[in-house]
Amino acid sequence: MFLGSCLSGTPATAYLARKLHGRPVGAPRLRRAHLTQTLVLGAGLTAEALARVLLVCTLPVPAAAAITPPLEFAVLAPLLVWTIPYRRRIAARSGVPAVGSPTGGDGARPSSAPGVLAVES
Repeated sequence: MFLGSCLSGTPATAYLARKLHGRPVGAPRLRRAHLTQTLVLGAGLTAEALARVLLVCTLPVPAAAAITPPLEFAVLAPLLVWTIPYRRRIAARSGVPAVGSPTGGDGARPSSAPGVLAVES
């Protein structure tokens, strides 16, 4: 899905940003950032899927079933660790606040409790 969307002209992350947050992606810099993010996520998820197929084809089913949850974590955790700072860097460069940031256009602002966002009504 992710890699195929890069060929369609609208990367998956751009589509999700528009649908979930109402943010159109018109600027070339943002489109390029979404393309990069979609390619990285797509490559990671495709590598995980290929590793799972390889495990199922080469190991007994109970062993493959035992290995796949740690494998999933081993792939998703680094992707998440890469995605969050990448989105923040792009938001800072483009002047568009990241959703969920204290200044992000989602109505969230810092609350008096550390690490908690209050939503304005």
